[in-house]
Amino acid sequence: MLQLLDVTLGALASIRNERHLDGKTGEVKRELAQYALSKSGLRRLDVSTAIMKKDFNVWNVVPKFGGS
Repeated sequence: MLQLLDVTLGALASIRNERHLDGKTGEVKRELAQYALSKSGLRRLDVSTAIMKKDFNVWNVVPKFGGS
């Protein structure tokens, strides 16, 4: 089960970070990423979903690291 989650999250992360378009990603991985996005029901992953959405949530959080 963890491997399925790892593959799915990796595919969605490649879409989110636009690595599926970098020319280094193979065709199968690119197709898997597009498939995962299509099954998510979302058009974009760079926008957080509404907190009330129950089936699939995306949170785009920017971490704050120490210092001023």
